[in-house]
Amino acid sequence: MLPILATPGGGETERMKAIVIEHRGEAGSLKEIPVPSAASHDVLVRVTAAGVNPIDWKRRERDDRPFPFVLGQDFAGVVSATGDRVTKYREGERVFGISARGAFAQYTLVPEDGPKQPMAKIPDSVGDADAAALPTAGLTALAGVEALHVAKGTTLLVLGATGGVGSYAVQIAHDRGARVIGSAHSSNEERALRLGVDEFVAYDREDVGTAVKAAHPEGVDAVLDLVDDTGAIEAMAQVLRDGGAIVSTIGAADERGSRNERLPRRTSIWPTRRKARTPDCERCWSWSNKAAYASTSPANVPSPRPSRRWRRANEAPSTASW
Repeated sequence: MLPILATPGGGETERMKAIVIEHRGEAGSLKEIPVPSAASHDVLVRVTAAGVNPIDWKRRERDDRPFPFVLGQDFAGVVSATGDRVTKYREGERVFGISARGAFAQYTLVPEDGPKQPMAKIPDSVGDADAAALPTAGLTALAGVEALHVAKGTTLLVLGATGGVGSYAVQIAHDRGARVIGSAHSSNEERALRLGVDEFVAYDREDVGTAVKAAHPEGVDAVLDLVDDTGAIEAMAQVLRDGGAIVSTIGAADERGSRNERLPRRTSIWPTRRKARTPDCERCWSWSNKAAYASTSPANVPSPRPSRRWRRANEAPSTASW
């Protein structure tokens, strides 16, 4: 039950707890703010679990949105109310997705059909924590795999194969019949193999580019690079076959890179903004609901504590439950 507080005008308004960023760079603080009201095409969701991703702490450092704002974007929860024109969702249904209004709160507001805020119903076989770990990492992985046209017979190198996006990308590519080469720390080899990696390269034991080139002198078909900056990605592109493609999720493979003479002839370089064209959440369930896909979410914690969990955000999406 949310507290009902008196307003200056004499009325009452529902309040909720949320992690709010008031100034650039701060960790955020727990505050009580008004519960957002659903417009005609909006869905009000009571948040039961929220995912933590690198984009969350990065947004604290940027000036591309007005302050204050509620932190987080990946959520799972229960529909609490809907606008009068909403037709896809009903009160009481379990949903998950991405919210631009913030997810580290007791409630969040999501448009029924927002192209940049996908939302879908949670299958009965999936828990809230697992659902909250999926949206950003899963959709980014799916967009990257599709941009590289990964299919049966494709040889794909995933750099960062056991991280949040990499874990999903490996599984999607494996399910499509690709041969997956995965690079990660040697301590994660067993996990990588369980996810579906066919060839594992430990970056802390050998040079990844040299090892891949030795095993595949003709070059690989595609590279999904989740870790390298511009200089490193140019070197990594040398493992591609003629006409191969590389995708970066951190902006290192941009359009200017496609004109770099050091890159293989006819190599396609995809700009990071392509990942904004993510398919909606329902498409992710076409593969993630097969029970073979391992969630990257750790055990729940009692409540969201952003300052403590940022240290883990670079490794995999975490989840927190109210």
